[in-house]
Amino acid sequence: MLEKHQAIVTAFEKPIDAAKQEKKVEHVRFAEISMLHAQNEEQVSYPTAILISEYLKLKLNT
Repeated sequence: MLEKHQAIVTAFEKPIDAAKQEKKVEHVRFAEISMLHAQNEEQVSYPTAILISEYLKLKLNT
């Protein structure tokens, strides 16, 4: 999943540059929000899910 997110972020870079040049603020904002969403999942959601999974394994095995 992390590889897919990196591909998404990379794919947004050129359109963001083009949208900035054309002063299409709403397009830039959409791309930036999408990139932040991917980053949030990588930095918060996935580690949290792993932590919860490990905690449940410990609790259910004892």
